[in-house]
Amino acid sequence: MKPPITARTGLGYPKPITYLFMGLCSLLLGSSLCHAAKGLEGAAVIRVVLRELRNDPGISIQTLKVYTINGIVKLQGTVNNILSKKRAEEVARSVKGVRSVINTIELEAEFRSDPDILRDIRRTLLNHPVIELYEIQAQVVNGIVTLEGMVDSWQEARLCIYAVEGIRGVKEVQNKIKVYPKMNRPDHEIKTEIKGRLYWDVWMDETLVDVKVNQGKVMLEGIVGSAAERHRAYEDAWVTSVSSVDISKIEIDWRRYDEIRRTLEYALESDDKIWRTLKEAFIYDPRILCPSIMAGSYCQDAWAA
Repeated sequence: MKPPITARTGLGYPKPITYLFMGLCSLLLGSSLCHAAKGLEGAAVIRVVLRELRNDPGISIQTLKVYTINGIVKLQGTVNNILSKKRAEEVARSVKGVRSVINTIELEAEFRSDPDILRDIRRTLLNHPVIELYEIQAQVVNGIVTLEGMVDSWQEARLCIYAVEGIRGVKEVQNKIKVYPKMNRPDHEIKTEIKGRLYWDVWMDETLVDVKVNQGKVMLEGIVGSAAERHRAYEDAWVTSVSSVDISKIEIDWRRYDEIRRTLEYALESDDKIWRTLKEAFIYDPRILCPSIMAGSYCQDAWAA
């Protein structure tokens, strides 16, 4: 006898039951995919960070591990010099969606005696074209360097730290250098220059960052698209006569920022405006002798010569 005419599927159940089963599976699968999609952001961040670290020639990706939760990235592993450790943090900070980086990378530096390291530090600072050796005092204990002294600008202090971090055997640099600008400028002039630097920075949108200055102390507020842009705003704010910069009120929201990002790669400005900005930058930069640079210089079709 033939069986009743009831359509069956490969599961061996009547079609209505199969449809019900498939519908439940679809709901469950859809729910799991939604959760996966929420978690995909973290997985995508890890994938991009690892790719960027792998492509950077200054970092040994074989010894690094990356973890992330809610946009906060943690780096683990070992490197053989401080510059590689800091470079790994820079690369991770530049990835879209990263709000902060916790750098727990351990340093396996070459062993050198403290007197040898100190000798190289003094030689390096003495031969540096910007740093004045008499302004900086260095101490070395078990490969850990402490720098003290007073300099005229944040840029000089940064160059000093960078130079010392590149010396073989240095495990850590503790910065106790204080910045005492020689030039006193009114707050409104400092604010104008900072806003100008943010405006000309192609990686920043100055309309999203508010600048406040009080007796040479700068406070930045607003929204940026990544941790790297937040740090870039911090660097742009260190102009002449600035004694401190606070970026604690800058929020990182890459989704909101992405909707209003610039459509042009570069701002289109006249040659005259570009030239005036260059002149102002040369005048207030303590590392540049302005008259020797400006003589015979000009700007045409957005090219400076």
